[in-house]
Amino acid sequence: MDSEQDLSRMLMGFSISEESWLDLVKSKWNLQKAMAWANARLQEVETLSTETQKAYLRVMITLYGSSPKGVGMAEAN
Repeated sequence: MDSEQDLSRMLMGFSISEESWLDLVKSKWNLQKAMAWANARLQEVETLSTETQKAYLRVMITLYGSSPKGVGMAEAN
């Protein structure tokens, strides 16, 4: 996704709240990294139905957008 228009379309098309998206951007440190992360998650489920892809992305953003290290990720100690 290359533009603000693509971002808006994705958020609306995937029913992702602006708050959830902003949490993800914050946890990934910037918009480009958040976009790359979201695209990578979609590639993980690209062979599944569109509705499943949407649900998966919403769940992943909810889980990982709220925590910079991601939910359930082990500490690197």
